[in-house]
Amino acid sequence: MLQFYSRLLPTVEINNSFYRYPKEETLQQWAETVPEGFIFSVKAHRRITHEKRLKEVDGDLVFLFERMRSLQSRLGLILFQLPPSLRCDLAVLETFLSQLRPGPRAVMEFRHATWRQDAVYRLLETHGVTLVIAETDEEAQPRDVVGPISYLRLHKYQYAPEELQEWAGWIRQRVREGRDVFAYFTHEEGTPGPEYARALAETTG
Repeated sequence: MLQFYSRLLPTVEINNSFYRYPKEETLQQWAETVPEGFIFSVKAHRRITHEKRLKEVDGDLVFLFERMRSLQSRLGLILFQLPPSLRCDLAVLETFLSQLRPGPRAVMEFRHATWRQDAVYRLLETHGVTLVIAETDEEAQPRDVVGPISYLRLHKYQYAPEELQEWAGWIRQRVREGRDVFAYFTHEEGTPGPEYARALAETTG
């Protein structure tokens, strides 16, 4: 399945790592299966974001980055998705960002509205971390462009053609600004996420 997928699209977001990190040999196999230039984005384990809530996670981050090295050059981004109940704490965020290792780029998804403020965005910019822009059937987050790239999580279950066209225009504008853009649709069983991804990729070139 991965081999087939990687011929159609240039990147995939790994979500099961939120519950359990794949074994090193599994990651190595994935890296060998996909073509040169294919990129994996990996969702960080819930222990970091939901259980410890970014506090005292230095050892967890070391383990995360060491394990994901097995993806070699195919590893592109690490997603840290915070729980909706976690409110903004600038001190905790600054400490967490200072513990990130050079290498794969980090992106952060904040799901409590208190994080949507300039002080947070300045910290992200300082540490070279990108703000995730997420969209679900329940909520569409502001399209604040923060960090060196753009990372979209488009998780509505249905998208009309005109919605995809609108996103395509937004992406083309970011590319004209010199940004790399990563966009991921939900790929739960029975959803048309892969078809949306192909349509968006074809539209944006």
